[in-house]
Amino acid sequence: MKRALLIFLLLAVFLVPSRSARAAEPRCANTFIASPAPHSTIGGVAVITGRAQLEGAFVRYQVDFSTTGLNLWVLLNSAPQAIVDGTLARWDTTLIPDGAYDLRVRTIDTSGNYCEFVTQSVFVRQSEQLSVISHQLSVSSNQSPVTSDQLPVSSLRSPISNQPVSISHVIEIESLNGKLTVAVPQAPSLPYCTPSYMLGSIVTRSVRLCAGQTYRPFTLVGDNLAVIGDPSPSSGQAQSPAVIRSYGRVYGIRATGNNVLIAGVNVVGVTAPNDLGNWLCLYAQCRYASPPIQGGAAYGGGILLEGSNSTVMNSAISGGVIGIALLYGRGNKILNNQISNLTGWGIFAASPTNSAFVGNTLHDINRACTDPSGNYYAGGCESAGMLLMGADTNLIANNTCARSGNCFYLNGEGGRSNNFNKLYGNLCSAPSFNCSVRTANQEITDARAVEFDNNSATLSPGNASGCEIWLVRAQIIAGKNNRVPPCNHRGSHVESTYDPPK
Repeated sequence: MKRALLIFLLLAVFLVPSRSARAAEPRCANTFIASPAPHSTIGGVAVITGRAQLEGAFVRYQVDFSTTGLNLWVLLNSAPQAIVDGTLARWDTTLIPDGAYDLRVRTIDTSGNYCEFVTQSVFVRQSEQLSVISHQLSVSSNQSPVTSDQLPVSSLRSPISNQPVSISHVIEIESLNGKLTVAVPQAPSLPYCTPSYMLGSIVTRSVRLCAGQTYRPFTLVGDNLAVIGDPSPSSGQAQSPAVIRSYGRVYGIRATGNNVLIAGVNVVGVTAPNDLGNWLCLYAQCRYASPPIQGGAAYGGGILLEGSNSTVMNSAISGGVIGIALLYGRGNKILNNQISNLTGWGIFAASPTNSAFVGNTLHDINRACTDPSGNYYAGGCESAGMLLMGADTNLIANNTCARSGNCFYLNGEGGRSNNFNKLYGNLCSAPSFNCSVRTANQEITDARAVEFDNNSATLSPGNASGCEIWLVRAQIIAGKNNRVPPCNHRGSHVESTYDPPK
């Protein structure tokens, strides 16, 4: 009974009600945010003021924030008392990266109806002298999603015109609570490419790579920078794309700043000989060997993002251990990349928040290994198309994964829970054995309120020991459109709820 009550309370606080009304309607006139204003700049502990009052049977109000353009909301405050011209929430912005965010207040009644007011594009800056934002977005309430999704990439400026990078298009994804939108940035046009012999190991400006040339690994240092691949030479002669070659525990591109755009690059890596044939270590350090194994993002590979509000898109990454790694970032976008033939993880994300992983192809990401006890496995060994740990309020949608150890692996071991993530429209097939946890197309552990719909999972022919979805201490909110057969193995669905609608 206590368990059922806890689940009910979680759903009541965090799930989106089924019916809404805009603040412009008469009964919603007293639901709004007065401060901060749209396009204003804040820092430190910001006080959010306004009204949260609703005609009828008022139950509660809540205030949320999201990186602009992602519609992945994080709860700031919820209370059962109406507020009139007072403080709705206090927001400690020192806990989040600089960037642009949306704020939302909702007032909810006993029937599940709610009023909503959204303040768009509030800029967070932590410097003592808050800079004046020279580029103001003219967004009105009736404009298209393309206009309202100009950020977070709008702080990425073109190296030619010094103007904010524009949006190419918007990806729309159907969810259990309406459409989610992800803005895709338009890559800036650079007038010339930088030859490989002129590009050093430290890069502090935006660069376009030259077609047909091979580049050594480099580190991108600074904010608002771009690396653009060049698959076609300006001369018009047929040449192969530019290639960045990484090796061992080195990344082809390591980006240390925020608001970085990496588009159309081609990275080819090689796994370090000492890492071949070993059980994968998911964490910064694993003590099952002596000396301890340095694992996780330390394995190296294609691209490493160490900042926030950055985008990697339309790129091809193969070889090595990791395709794209993210460390503790917020508001990042990994879009439409081709990632294949790796020995670890296509995407490795440690504690990502409010980020979008959309439209990626993750094929043949697998490894053979001998585990710490001396047992040999022909495949699996903790490899996965996508591995997220400690992930909150992320969107994982329209990705395709085949012939990998796991496909979509949300690992919650070691206190790294994965809460309020949204999995929509993912296709995964033919995973290999994943050792002690058998086989899982989609493995989710230690997770609350994970939305799950329009996903498809199939095992490879003859694989009788696997699971299409493997759950441990996970709460799944499933839609009607999943094509994921139930799993009856003893190790799956441990202390978990997965109840698709009838």
